Amino acid sequence: MEEVKAQDLISIARNTIDAFNAADWEKMRTFMAPDGKYYEPATSRVIEGVDDMVELWKGWKTAFPDLTGEVTNIFATDDHVFLEVTWNGTHTGPLVTPFGEFAATYKPYTSRAAKMLEFDGELINVNRHYFDLLSILNQLGIEAPAKAAPAGF
Repeated sequence: MEEVKAQDLISIARNTIDAFNAADWEKMRTFMAPDGKYYEPATSRVIEGVDDMVELWKGWKTAFPDLTGEVTNIFATDDHVFLEVTWNGTHTGPLVTPFGEFAATYKPYTSRAAKMLEFDGELINVNRHYFDLLSILNQLGIEAPAKAAPAGF
């Protein structure tokens, strides 16, 4: 197996953000290990398998069709990439979460996030996405749920 360099992993990580921005789900699939895992601590969601990951990402694009991420900082090791991403979107569709569904507020939000990607060769095997859900809900004028979903990991 050919050695994958940190710079190659950075390029792949950037491409995942570009593919998400374009809602290019088939391209997103090419970056993910078929049996990989996605962790979303803000919602306590743990997703296994690329098909379920794509469905989750489609859900975010349903709630925020114009949602885009901008990579503001990135670095890599031999098998990890760490990104800071600024997300911007307008809430024009239903936002489905483990603790309820929220109707469109038609309000914009901006949120900084961090992603930690673990690679197996050139495929992302583990994707951890950390973001401040409370800040997002506040910007949208949505009252935070009294009880969030239990931690799944």
